[in-house]
Amino acid sequence: MYNDTEIVVTDEQHSDNLKGLKGDLKRSTYPKPNRKVMGLWKWNLWVYNRTQKHQNGIGGWIKEHIGEKPALLDSSQLEASAEKLEKKLFRKGFFYAEVDYETRVMDKKAETTYTVTLNRPYIIDKVFWPEDGTSSTQMLLQSKHESLLEEGKQFDTGMLSGERGRIARWMNDRGYYSYNKNYIYFDLDSSKTDRTIDIYLRHNQPEGKEDKSDTLHRVHAINKVFIVPGRKEDEIGGITDTLFYKDYIVLQSGKQLFKPKLFDDFLLIRPGSLYSKKHHEYTLSHLLALDAFRFVDIRYKEVGDYELDCFIFLTPSKRMQMAAEVEVDNKSERYFGNGFIGTALSFNYKNRNVFKKAEQFHLDLFGGVQFDRISTTDFINTIDVTGQASLIFPKFLLPFQVKNVSRYFKPSTQIAVSSNYVRRIDYYDLTSTNLSLAYDWKESERKRHILTPISLNFVKLLRTDEIRFDTLKQQNPLFAKSIEDQFIIGGNYTFTYTNRVVNTDRNFVFFLGNFELAGNTLSLLDAAIKPGEDKLQILGINYSQYTRLNADFRYYNILPFSTSLVSRVALGVGVPYGNSTVLPYFKQFFVGGPNSVRGFRLRGIGPGNTVPENELENTGELKIESNLEYRFGVFSYIKGAVFLDAGNVWMLDKDAEEGRFKAQNLFAEMGVGTGFGLRLDFTYFIIRGDLAFPIRKPYLEEGSRWTFRDIDPLSGTWRSQNMTLSLAIGYPF
Repeated sequence: MYNDTEIVVTDEQHSDNLKGLKGDLKRSTYPKPNRKVMGLWKWNLWVYNRTQKHQNGIGGWIKEHIGEKPALLDSSQLEASAEKLEKKLFRKGFFYAEVDYETRVMDKKAETTYTVTLNRPYIIDKVFWPEDGTSSTQMLLQSKHESLLEEGKQFDTGMLSGERGRIARWMNDRGYYSYNKNYIYFDLDSSKTDRTIDIYLRHNQPEGKEDKSDTLHRVHAINKVFIVPGRKEDEIGGITDTLFYKDYIVLQSGKQLFKPKLFDDFLLIRPGSLYSKKHHEYTLSHLLALDAFRFVDIRYKEVGDYELDCFIFLTPSKRMQMAAEVEVDNKSERYFGNGFIGTALSFNYKNRNVFKKAEQFHLDLFGGVQFDRISTTDFINTIDVTGQASLIFPKFLLPFQVKNVSRYFKPSTQIAVSSNYVRRIDYYDLTSTNLSLAYDWKESERKRHILTPISLNFVKLLRTDEIRFDTLKQQNPLFAKSIEDQFIIGGNYTFTYTNRVVNTDRNFVFFLGNFELAGNTLSLLDAAIKPGEDKLQILGINYSQYTRLNADFRYYNILPFSTSLVSRVALGVGVPYGNSTVLPYFKQFFVGGPNSVRGFRLRGIGPGNTVPENELENTGELKIESNLEYRFGVFSYIKGAVFLDAGNVWMLDKDAEEGRFKAQNLFAEMGVGTGFGLRLDFTYFIIRGDLAFPIRKPYLEEGSRWTFRDIDPLSGTWRSQNMTLSLAIGYPF
């Protein structure tokens, strides 16, 4: 069996990125050892061995799709791999690299060590650009500041390929419709004795066409733009109506599906402008992002002298869509033990083109019931009914024009109204009504902004249980004050940033920050109308006043062999002031659950070292949470993970009898959980299951909070009291 491959570099000082170089070389060798789950267990090989005798049926399918044949030693592949490594190093500028290999066999298991001597690489000395005086060459020279070929940098043929693609893209974006990377080639001079290389960039002109004698690259301008909505094929025959709108020609038959103003807002391809591949791609992206079109096809036809007619064929999506879903969930996430099980029915209606300019109307209805499997009195625990209606406009809906907005990223405006009724059988009946206006736009590929200048939220308790809920309020005055009838008027702003590059193995970061402010406008109005008097009330209810901050930072470390290490830190703080003495209950933070500290159930810990007797009280005004998750492939679309989570919440109010934050107790009051999970990763749809348990319980006595000694997976009692199974859609972060 072939067990492992090792790369040893004798002269490491000649490589700026030794780890990356070794990984690249190792991936190029053959044979490949059998895969290891978490780098320890050859699980796929084990499956193959257990199902080796099966040819058909389930066993045969498992062997074929999950199992992996044993990797066997092949000396011919070792020799070929050594030659391949030398060629690879040559392309990276190590023209005199040497590769030797040695194979060790023990207990019928083989391992190969490739010893690589790099020798000093070749460095780019000079880069010479063409200077023939043609207009296309002058345009090419304007891109020198973006060139990948830098003097003093190590030579790499990959840079040459990348430079050809970059130049072709540069020319395409500036009117050169027919330009491609085949017009660029390089002459290399490595005759110098100091191991430097000169690069001569060559720029060919096109061969003359049969109907043209011109042999120079020329820019192409857009002549006419034809928009053909409602067509499933790219033909314009049978058109009964031609509409001229500004610079566009709309060809259609039958009734008008879209108002021409829509195309004027979203098309970057305009008559009279130079052809631009960038404008082509963003026009395509804008139209598809509207969700009003199922297919978009943009084609060009050369007409006249270096002019293009553009045809945009649009296949509309179904205007209206309705869907109903039934779900079963386990909200308390208990494993083989106590907890709730629930069922819900949801109905969704969508209209993708309300006013014929791709405005979307959404109506979402949800009704759910949660059952208590262990209660002897109340079988039904919770009833939840929610309705929301929203209208989304694919633009800024403002009484004034916004300047300096990128035309490459289109904004949207959402107006939403929702109402929610919740009945906790043993506690309360509650309604929450919300009205909001939000603007969503991207500054660049990496930065996104969501501004909600208007958010009105009215929360009212309709009924409370005299025994359990009212007693709870009497025992915890802060909780009682936080859950009073609330009128929250304010706004919030969310900023997200990521430097992820899709389809690459680069490490990347993700950041989300949210800032919420409530009650300030009403406070100013209050001071102006009733200075020195009682606070202004709305519908007989005091308005809330607070500031709330929330931040989420993640780092994705992409490792070899389809593995990654993801770390996350989440912080949240809410500060009441002015008209409020405590943060509204539904704005407080909690931890635990499928996307938080998974070793604890939802709201399973906090605040501080408080014993979690009642989940209603397990919230706080300060949250600190961190997660570490190692993700690896098992086979095909099945992925695995092991994780470690930590976090808690605290109260900031000085009158809090329990759970108040004290800096010296920060680490002592952290809850910690660990576990493992499986994911069915279908790229666009991910089903996740995580099995976790706590290893540190902050509510136990000091000195007994670490619970390693108590772990006993074979005990049903321990499992029911500690193990938590989370089933969810998507990754936790």
